[in-house]
Amino acid sequence: THNKAMPSRKKAQGKARKAAKAEKAEEEGKKQSAVGANNEQQALGAQIQRLQLQDLFSEHDDDTTGDDCLHGHTLLPEDDVAHQFMKSFMGHYYDAVNADGKLGPDKFHSAIKATDEDLGIQTTENEVRMDWVLSFLYGLGAQFILDDSESRARMHAEIACFFELLKCATFGTEPPEFFETQIADIHTLVSFYRKKIPCSCLDEKYEEVKSVSKVGLCRNLNCSLPGHLVKRSKMLYCTACGTTNYCSRDCQVEDWKRHKKTCNMKKHLAKHGVHPIKK
Repeated sequence: THNKAMPSRKKAQGKARKAAKAEKAEEEGKKQSAVGANNEQQALGAQIQRLQLQDLFSEHDDDTTGDDCLHGHTLLPEDDVAHQFMKSFMGHYYDAVNADGKLGPDKFHSAIKATDEDLGIQTTENEVRMDWVLSFLYGLGAQFILDDSESRARMHAEIACFFELLKCATFGTEPPEFFETQIADIHTLVSFYRKKIPCSCLDEKYEEVKSVSKVGLCRNLNCSLPGHLVKRSKMLYCTACGTTNYCSRDCQVEDWKRHKKTCNMKKHLAKHGVHPIKK
């Protein structure tokens, strides 16, 4: 009887091991699915943004009505270098932003470098192409405003400011106004795009938002105001560099020890390339 029971016990142990392996494999599968879902979610966000880009890049169909304004942007053939530059740049920029959820000049410079490597040329050294790139960003940003996508309009305003600074540094063009795009109020944002586009598409929106107080950022890291935000009309500016602003004299005095390390550099930038929006 004992000898007959052994095979049954071995079979039971074998089944138990198989079941354990199956359970472990299922758990691993769930983990991989969770990771995959997270990656897919991030990829989807980037893909949605790319699709919106493609909508603007695409040639209009023959039955397109005159109501589809591109806000001063001129469409180019898909094989045009400027067209290829913008598609490549925006793809790299979106990927960099999606990686950590933050905007900033590092994303801009890395996207420029990656795009130059993709195309094998430095497209930003051609002023006509730069103008086309800027018209694309102004047009896209204006459309985001009309679509009530304020966060995307804000991001593209930041990119446009970077390209304006690059154009100024490369070709000696008129220094651009520079504002705090990441905290820009809707009044400032609409005003920025409205000045950049030749059409009147943002006039109605401007009438809606012009009563909103324009705000700026107090540069004192210890400022007690919520978000360090203050009405721009009440701001004080460093009289030396003219680019660093504060909510009060007290904040300016408190921040001087830190600010004096960069004041001269900012004064140079203000003279040669950066003018903050002060009103």
